[in-house]
Order: sequence, then structure tokens, then C-alpha cells
Amino acid sequence: MEWSRSRDAYYFNGRGGAAYRKVRQGNQWLIMAAPDSKAFAARVPWTDPDPKQAAIIDEQGNVLRQATVRREAGDLVFEFDAGVFGFRLE
Repeated sequence: MEWSRSRDAYYFNGRGGAAYRKVRQGNQWLIMAAPDSKAFAARVPWTDPDPKQAAIIDEQGNVLRQATVRREAGDLVFEFDAGVFGFRLE
């Protein structure tokens, strides 16, 4: 397992293809899977208030559909299906 962290970014590369990064862009957060990822669940450490909206986005940032995100023990859990680029949180 490998990870790095700063105030506005977090990167995690775990076993079994669960690799993602979390990046702040203004008042939004982007949670993005590593390229060519298989389906996996990302447990993202989260200390901010829960997001009011979550959307699945493509590589250009276009919203594909609204998303449901759940909280477990201080983490937000995102279900990345194969081919999902990322989530945008507001």
C-alpha cells in the first residue's frame, strides 16, 4: 500500500487495484480512480462535513448521473464501477 496526503490532496494505491486520488478544486472535491481501474470500493478518509451533492463524472468533468455516497467509520465510501472516472462532491 502506498499513499500521500496534504491539506488539498490525498492519493491512495492499495492492493487489488484500489487506487484513487482526492483533490480539492475550490469548494468541490474530486475523487478519481487511477486509469484503467477495475471495479472497487474506495474508503476515503473524510473530516469535512458530508457533501450535499455527489455526481459521477467523466474525464472532462461532465456529470453522467447523480451518485449515492455512504459514510462508514469516518470514511466516505465510493463504489467505482469499471470505467467510472470519478465523483464530484459539493
